[in-house]
Amino acid sequence: MTRFFSTSIFLFLLLTTFQTLAQTDRKTKWVDSVLQRLSPAEKVGQLLITSVSKKTSDENFNDLIGQAKESKIGGVYIQSASPQKNSIRLNRLQAVSKISLFSAANITHDLSTVFDSTLSFYQPLVTQAVSGDLVAEFNKEIDREKKMMGIHFSMNEKEGNSFGL
Repeated sequence: MTRFFSTSIFLFLLLTTFQTLAQTDRKTKWVDSVLQRLSPAEKVGQLLITSVSKKTSDENFNDLIGQAKESKIGGVYIQSASPQKNSIRLNRLQAVSKISLFSAANITHDLSTVFDSTLSFYQPLVTQAVSGDLVAEFNKEIDREKKMMGIHFSMNEKEGNSFGL
């Protein structure tokens, strides 16, 4: 019985390892195929992130569109914005760019730290007094909102755990 159990566990681990390797291999092949199409100057451009805020003029934003067309930028750092204007601007930049641009923001505990007119949650210090399940739900909601806003990552030291727990 123990031998059957040991063999079953071994086979399970072996199969899940191959599945993970296959997914990683597929992602690696996609990244490699994208990078092979880029010139050296475009590859350097992918390392550069420029900032955008609600104070960015239309003239400056049109310059960003030109840079995105020429693959001179790899991402956008959102400092402050309205949700609607941010979505419109990100969609315009993504539409003209050869490859997907990263978008980032410094979201410490909710989207209201960057975007006006968005739902504000309690400060992290307050939520630490609440049950872990509720904090997990807060984090899921914040991650859902970031995805809706097109934010790929947060420039926050505790990424993946918006409430610092």
